[in-house]
Amino acid sequence: MAALSLSGDDGLKETGFEVGQLLLRELSKDELTASLFTVTNLLNSQAGMFTPENPPHDQVIQLNLRSGKRALKKSAFNAAALCLDNRISLLLPGKWKSHFDCTLELCSTGAEAQHCVGDHEWCQEHCDEVNDQSSCPFFENQRVVRTQWFQLRLSSTVAH
Repeated sequence: MAALSLSGDDGLKETGFEVGQLLLRELSKDELTASLFTVTNLLNSQAGMFTPENPPHDQVIQLNLRSGKRALKKSAFNAAALCLDNRISLLLPGKWKSHFDCTLELCSTGAEAQHCVGDHEWCQEHCDEVNDQSSCPFFENQRVVRTQWFQLRLSSTVAH
């Protein structure tokens, strides 16, 4: 590790990303599940390299979704919100057409996580994005509707 620190912050991040890719390729499904947060964090160490021209691999997005959901279940709301929001921001502009199910899941889970950390503006933004999809049947956006209902209840409770 000391040798890695000599390569500077960028070198360390790049190495972490490469280690994450190696683990993603080599770990069994059970091992990956056990090391989910570690592998996800290593892959996210180079998140800045992902752009619309160089999008993250679908597997990286799915890993972040799994990590975000697991963090949410463990009440690690800040970690869940960060993990999910990072991936939502990296999806391509046509994400609703090319990755509908994944985008719906990321936005719905992201809205729930943001509600839990009290970031109502981000929560509403995720909810609005789902609600703006005319191709999204009501039964598929029920999670964001429920989250918005909780937001309204919370704001009316605070107002009284």
